[in-house]
Amino acid sequence: MHSRGDIIYNIYMRNRKSNRSENRKEESKANRNVQTTLRVPKLLYEQAKLFVESGKANSVNELIVRALAAYAKAMERKAIDEAFRPMAKDTQYKREATRIAEQFAASDAESLDLGEREMNEA
Repeated sequence: MHSRGDIIYNIYMRNRKSNRSENRKEESKANRNVQTTLRVPKLLYEQAKLFVESGKANSVNELIVRALAAYAKAMERKAIDEAFRPMAKDTQYKREATRIAEQFAASDAESLDLGEREMNEA
């Protein structure tokens, strides 16, 4: 015979499994490609076709997707760099960073020596 706790547990597990499958469906929907139309200058399109013909990309679509992904990554990197830019003028941060670097200088040098020895032995 089941106790009340067992029944709650089983219902909970069934709901949890159901939620997991719903999450998977949402994830697969998020990974799907979206079809769109682009208008690009003719010269740029011709250059893209030349890249495809030379084997640098499998299709113009692939080339555009790769280029857009690279651009998005560069923009994210730029945003991160901009967020850290104020640290360059922060004297308290500079003192703390210098202090930490000095504390680890000996172990950094030792690691560098070990790495160089391993490369020379190889």
